[in-house]
Amino acid sequence: GQDPFSFIDASIKASSQAVRMEPGAAEMLSTLAGKWSSKGAYQMERGQDPRESFRRAIEYLMGATSRDPNVHSHLDNLGMAYRMLGKYEMEHGEDPGSSFHHAIEAFGKAIKINAANPSVYHNLGNVFLNMAAYQSGIGVDVHPTLESAIQNYSKAIQLNPSIPLPHANCGTAYVQLAEYDVQTGAYLVTGGGENMWFREDALHFVWKRMSGDVALAASIQWPGA
Repeated sequence: GQDPFSFIDASIKASSQAVRMEPGAAEMLSTLAGKWSSKGAYQMERGQDPRESFRRAIEYLMGATSRDPNVHSHLDNLGMAYRMLGKYEMEHGEDPGSSFHHAIEAFGKAIKINAANPSVYHNLGNVFLNMAAYQSGIGVDVHPTLESAIQNYSKAIQLNPSIPLPHANCGTAYVQLAEYDVQTGAYLVTGGGENMWFREDALHFVWKRMSGDVALAASIQWPGA
C-alpha cells in the first residue's frame, strides 16, 4: 500500500495553503499544528526522529494562542506537543526538563480557562508521571512530582469517574510512590483518597504480578508510631 507519510504530508500541504489564505486565523493554525503533531506521533511509532514535527506543531500552536488566548484547546494541544517532545528527549538520553516545564505551563493556562475539563488534568498528570521517570533516572527525589501527578489524576477522576485512563495512571503513580527497602524487605507507601464504599472508590495499593500458589504475610506499621 501507499506510504502513510504521503497522506500526512498531503494533509500538511493542504492545511498550509489554508493558513496562507487566512494567516491570522487561529483555528487554521491549530489545525495545521495538529497535522504536524500527528506526523510526530507516527514518526515516534516508526522509530524515527519526530523533533522537527513537534517543533513545527509548537510553532503553529504558539501562533494560535497568541491570536486567540482564551481557547483552552489550543493550550491543551500545545501542552501535548511539548510533552511528546519531552518524552522523546527523555527516551534518547536528552534533558526533557524544558519541554516538560513548557507542557506544565500550557496545561496550567488551559485549566485557568476551563477548570471543568477532565482530559486536561489527565494530560497534566501524564507530564508529571513522565517527569518523575526522568528524575528517578538522575537521582532526584520523585515524591513531589508523583504527588502532583496523583493530584491531577484525582481531579480528572472527580470530574468524570467513568474515564478509565486516569484511574489506571493514578494507580501507576501510587505504585511508583511506594518505596521498597531491600535490607528490611519493607514498603513505605504514601497514599490518599476519599474512601472505598458507597459512591467512592479511591483505593490505591502496592501490587506485584505473580503466578502459581502464593502465600502472603505482612506486618503493617504507621511511620513514627
